[in-house]
Amino acid sequence: RTVPPTEPTATAALAAVREIHGVLPNMSAYAKLSTSDVEAAPIPTLHDLQAECELGKLPVESTGPAPVASKTSEVSTTATATATAMIVSIPAPAAGRGQSGYGVQNCCCGCSLPTGIRIMSYLDCLHAISFFIMAGWFLWLKVNEGQVDTMIENQIEAEQAEQDVAADTTTVDTETEVETEAEVDTVDSEKLINQINKMIDVQACLVPIYLFLGAVIMFYACKGFKAAAGDVTAATSYLQYRRALVIFTAVTAIFSTGFVGAVFQVIFVYYLMVVVRSHLNNLISAQTDSATASVVVIS
Repeated sequence: RTVPPTEPTATAALAAVREIHGVLPNMSAYAKLSTSDVEAAPIPTLHDLQAECELGKLPVESTGPAPVASKTSEVSTTATATATAMIVSIPAPAAGRGQSGYGVQNCCCGCSLPTGIRIMSYLDCLHAISFFIMAGWFLWLKVNEGQVDTMIENQIEAEQAEQDVAADTTTVDTETEVETEAEVDTVDSEKLINQINKMIDVQACLVPIYLFLGAVIMFYACKGFKAAAGDVTAATSYLQYRRALVIFTAVTAIFSTGFVGAVFQVIFVYYLMVVVRSHLNNLISAQTDSATASVVVIS
């Protein structure tokens, strides 16, 4: 027969369970809440929970459109961060092109090519100055044409007087012969004066041409000085001028000096052109060997 436990025995068993688990004694700390208190308790929102959690720094999801400026700045920042720069050295193109044909290393007098071109430029300057002087001289004759005629008449009369004195001392002339000689001398002096006046008129018409030729020659003489100093562009222009002189000499020299003299003049002018061409080729070769350019390549 089972004996029901007594009150002290039940109490002792409950105390033993509390000691083992150590939880039951705290159950008395919890109080039962009413329904109204539970409903009045604050409920945290999604933003509050994200702020309190470890991922609170993540961007908050939004239903509105994202700002365009921020996306553009992010794209440009990414593109700039990936760009790289590289410097590359490449040969620079020469300012001119080499001229084909026979070349020389020195001028005909034994000097260097730049010195020879400088001498040619000085001669061109003298040639231009001679054109200017010629234009000024014929212009002065045209302006003072009356005085020139008077000077010529006085000169002819003085020469005639000397001839008359010499004739009187040697022979005795009749009056008829003296009058005839005087008329002949008068006609000859008028023809001479007319011829001189025509020549002055023609040369006065050519004064603008003389001035133009002098200016052109002086211009290319300055190009020659620059070419002797190492200017490739000036050397190219001066070479074209020398080629034109070869053609001009070949056309005009035969009428002034004959065939043989024209041949020698053309050969000499052509040799001066070869000197200029050789100097130009040397300048272009030196410039091509030493010229380089630095280019920045961005990728």
